Amino acid sequence: MKKSSLSRHHRKPRCQGGSNSQSNIRLCTQWEHDVWNYISNYEQRTLGEIAKFLSGWIDPQYEFIIRRKQ
Repeated sequence: MKKSSLSRHHRKPRCQGGSNSQSNIRLCTQWEHDVWNYISNYEQRTLGEIAKFLSGWIDPQYEFIIRRKQ
């Protein structure tokens, strides 16, 4: 795999009220950014919907769960 430049990814999308603050930005490769955007259907799916989708792709002995931090 060749090296990729870093990209700024909004953890909570700006279209859903996310900010440009450092705590909401994650540096990732452009490939990782593109994959996330593809899975999230360009930020239209909720995290719960994404978790349900990902659960269908992993070992059936596991499930992918998203929960809000306490």
